[in-house]
Amino acid sequence: MPFNTYGAVVPNVIPAKAGLSRSILELMDRIRCEIPLETLQSRLAIRTYLKMILLTLVEHCSEYGDARAAFRKQTEAKNRIAPIFEHLQQHYDEPIRVTDAARRCALSVCCFMNLFREVTGQSFVAYLNSYRVSKAQVLLSTTDKPLSDISLEAGFCTQSYFGMVFRTVTGMTPLAYRMQSNGTDAAAVKLQ
Repeated sequence: MPFNTYGAVVPNVIPAKAGLSRSILELMDRIRCEIPLETLQSRLAIRTYLKMILLTLVEHCSEYGDARAAFRKQTEAKNRIAPIFEHLQQHYDEPIRVTDAARRCALSVCCFMNLFREVTGQSFVAYLNSYRVSKAQVLLSTTDKPLSDISLEAGFCTQSYFGMVFRTVTGMTPLAYRMQSNGTDAAAVKLQ
C-alpha cells in the first residue's frame, strides 16, 4: 500500500544501507518460526509482526513526502500550461507571441515564462523554434518543396531567420539536412 500511495516517487527497493532490510528480514524470520498457525498466540504474533513490517514501510515512505509534493507541483504546472501545447500542435505555423501564450493559459507573462521554463527546461521561444524546426525537418525529408515554402509552412517569417534558427537547433543548414536525409553527400553541399 505505501508504494501504491506514493507512486513512482518512492522506490520499491529498500537500500541495504538504510538498516531497514535487516529489521524487516528479522520480522519475517519471526513469522516463519510461528508457522504453522496452530495456536491463537501464533496467529496473533504473526499479525503483530506483519503490522510492524507495514508500519516500518510506511515510516520509510513518509520520508518521501517532499518528493511527492514536488512531483504533484510539477504535474499541476504541466496541466496549467497544457492549453498552449494543444494550441501549438494545431497552429505552430501561425505567429504566436509570449503574451498570446500566457493569455491562453490564463497566466501573467512573467508567471507563464517561469512556469514554462520549470516544466520544459527551456524558454517558450526556444521551445517554439525547436518545435517548428522538427516540423520543417519532416517537410525537408519528405517533400521537394523549396526552402522558402517550407520556412513559411513551419511558421518562420523569413527564410533567412529559418536558416539561422535551423542551424542553431540542428547544427546544419536546412539544405544540408535535406541532402543528408536523402542520402546525398552533405559535404558536397555549399553552406548557405
